Amino acid sequence: MNAKTTIVLVALLVLVASYLYFVEFNAPPPPTGTPSIPTEISPDGEPLLPPNALAGVNRIDMELPDDEAVTVERVGTGWSQTAPVTFPFNPSDVELLISTAGNLRYVEALDVNTLNEDNPQRAVITFSGGEGEPVELVLGRQTIAGRGYIMRPGDPVVYVVNDALHTALLDQPYRNMRQTTLKAPLASNASAITLTTPGHTIDLTKADGRWLLDRDPAQRADESAVDNLARGVGSARIKNFIEDEPSSMTRFGLDEPEVVITLTTPGVDDQPDTPHTLRIGAPADMESKTYYATWSPSAEPSRVVFTLDAADRERLLVKPDALRDPRVLPIKTLDIRRVLIGKPAAAGTPPWEMRRTPDGFTLEGSDETIDLIKADDLLQSIVGLRGAGFVHEPVSTTPAAVVEIDADGAYTLSLHPGETDEALWVVKRDDEPYGYLIEKAELEPILTPDIVHAPDPAAPAPVGDNELVEPMK
Repeated sequence: MNAKTTIVLVALLVLVASYLYFVEFNAPPPPTGTPSIPTEISPDGEPLLPPNALAGVNRIDMELPDDEAVTVERVGTGWSQTAPVTFPFNPSDVELLISTAGNLRYVEALDVNTLNEDNPQRAVITFSGGEGEPVELVLGRQTIAGRGYIMRPGDPVVYVVNDALHTALLDQPYRNMRQTTLKAPLASNASAITLTTPGHTIDLTKADGRWLLDRDPAQRADESAVDNLARGVGSARIKNFIEDEPSSMTRFGLDEPEVVITLTTPGVDDQPDTPHTLRIGAPADMESKTYYATWSPSAEPSRVVFTLDAADRERLLVKPDALRDPRVLPIKTLDIRRVLIGKPAAAGTPPWEMRRTPDGFTLEGSDETIDLIKADDLLQSIVGLRGAGFVHEPVSTTPAAVVEIDADGAYTLSLHPGETDEALWVVKRDDEPYGYLIEKAELEPILTPDIVHAPDPAAPAPVGDNELVEPMK
């Protein structure tokens, strides 16, 4: 080796040493917190998020395709969409979404710069309100073999994960997570129900635990019928979600819906009462098998249009008489202390009167022994009177009998022969504005009461004070 070659080699060594010293050894450290691309990944994958990163989450924001932004928040013990419209979500579906994101594992980590053009952003989901910082996940495209790309802001890594989260957000409408049942209150929890149908408006209110029609104490409602009405709302099933926030409700027939039912629950702790309203509009198909509808579980009207089966609408088409209590007297036989039956049409006929005593019953003006079984049967006949229908017009016939009853209150019944049907009578009670249609056969025990103990024809007949003879054969 000559001197010239030695000088060149020494110069090269100086250059290499200078590069290592000034560039590599004294290079500034990478920014604090900047993740590096993972190189050691187990065959089962590595967790994408730290443990409990999504614990206590109470808000989820989703940026979905077509520029649709959706917010879902925890409300009480459930979940509800709160933007851009309000509608309850299935809690199990939301919890599954959170669990799916929290359990993601990546099987490969790629440099983001190598995939920019091949990995378009498809959705962004942000979990917040939990125990830690908000967690934002950017979903890229799905790949073969059930995989998908996912990124985190500020992270130069594209993670290859199973596509469960992609499937949940991108392969089906997010509206599939909405509840398809109407969480309507039961009648036992409501304080008022208003029903509007073609030709009728029914106003039901609860007073002292009993339902009344038109806020009138003289118009008792049938508790089971009111309960079935409320359950009819809760049993309705949403078939399809049609549109959110339409520009007009007219094309759905919801600007002036034919059927509207509002169930109101009382406020708690000085809070206002809460109305829950179902509105049903026009048919959604040519055969009227489905109808457009909205559901508002609060005072604010809903802008979410969906469809219901015609059967759900049909259940609400009830008339006022279908909600009336068919019982003439809402009392029990043990409540009755006195029964008086007068017959205005039979002039000069004294009234028939029975009173309850500690030992049984007595018949006014008679020393005859009363048959307790017959007396109880009479009371059962009175208490068991139920109308097969109702009459709202004045009754022109003279009552065949007027019955006064003392029980938990004083009641007066007038029994009128039918005007067009002799077998179907009308029973009017006190100041009720309607009469009950009842078969005459059901009234016979009251029209001709028989409670006297009948003597046994086989028993010896008395002769004198102490003498008995055998009955003749």
